[in-house]
Amino acid sequence: MYEELNNSLTASHVPPFRPDLAYPDLTHEMIDRIGTYGTVESVPD
Repeated sequence: MYEELNNSLTASHVPPFRPDLAYPDLTHEMIDRIGTYGTVESVPD
């Protein structure tokens, strides 16, 4: 069934690439929330 569906799709049925949907703009809140994942922390010995 998957092969039938895959074979029936042609290039004319594929929507154009939308970079605005693939790469949305980050808000300041989003940047603040993910900023902690990129910081380096040192642990005392």
